[in-house]
Amino acid sequence: MQKFKQLLSYEAVDRAFKVYRESNNVVEIDGRLMDRHSIASVGSFMLSKFTFDELGFVWDEIKDKFGHQFDPVYFRILKYNPRCHIPEHVDSYGQGQQESDHSLIIQMNSPEDYAGGLPSVSGRNLYLNVGDAVMYEYSEPHAVSQVRKGIRYVINMRLKKVK
Repeated sequence: MQKFKQLLSYEAVDRAFKVYRESNNVVEIDGRLMDRHSIASVGSFMLSKFTFDELGFVWDEIKDKFGHQFDPVYFRILKYNPRCHIPEHVDSYGQGQQESDHSLIIQMNSPEDYAGGLPSVSGRNLYLNVGDAVMYEYSEPHAVSQVRKGIRYVINMRLKKVK
């Protein structure tokens, strides 16, 4: 796990919110049309899928901080309403999905906007402010505690380590 302070600028976070708010409900991912917004299969939260054309500006701003060691595979925005959470688990990629092996979580809104919703990786609680991020390998157990009040938003990028 690696934590990054202010990885993404406030301007880019605002732009990602704008893309999120103005998006329609259909998106083409991996050559298939699908619903953009869905309930996650692990835990309880809203998962919204985006293309590189829509959220690639996020990667363009941060990619140099990773020394060209990763390629972006999927862009998602996760929305945690009250009572939403993710139990401890490890990530994977499924059949029909492109291979990926790391998750990058970028905090989109202030922790003052919600109560609960605390992320943890390998049992370590993480406190993230707007633009802060954490990256972890799929094999690292991680979770998000239940949101008790307000709404928490994050950008979740699925990455593939370049060999």
